[in-house]
Amino acid sequence: MSQRIREKEIELSETDLKLLKILQENADLTYAELSKYVNLSPSTVYVRIKRLKEMGIIKRIVAEIDHRRLGFEVKALIFIEADPKKLPSVANELKKLPNIVALYDITGEYHFVAIAIARDNSDLARILDIIGSIDGVRTTKTAVVLRILKEKVSVADLIKPEIT
Repeated sequence: MSQRIREKEIELSETDLKLLKILQENADLTYAELSKYVNLSPSTVYVRIKRLKEMGIIKRIVAEIDHRRLGFEVKALIFIEADPKKLPSVANELKKLPNIVALYDITGEYHFVAIAIARDNSDLARILDIIGSIDGVRTTKTAVVLRILKEKVSVADLIKPEIT
């Protein structure tokens, strides 16, 4: 049975969804190992994954790094209000900062939210000073992450087969 995702009219089979879920849990598996989970030949698994990449569903397969193990003990959400006329230039400057690991254009009273990692509070203060000095940044509001309760999304679990 295949699943049609309405927004983009992409057709995914149950096997495709299972492969996506497995790859999100462990992208280190070989095609031979993956084939055992979905009862297909390694070459068929390769073709399916290649198709998912070509469709843009799999953007890239990367290593998930534990920042804390590398000494980045602080994670913060930084809400940024900017001069509306300077939004593109502010966004470009924010994207250049290596400590910002994610940047989102959002609705509400702030224009952006950045997810930043820092070695400690002093390092976070340095990052906030840099952000505050960017031409066009009006204000920031920072929330430090105390505990990570959930950080992963298994997309395959979100897509349920349509009942016809």
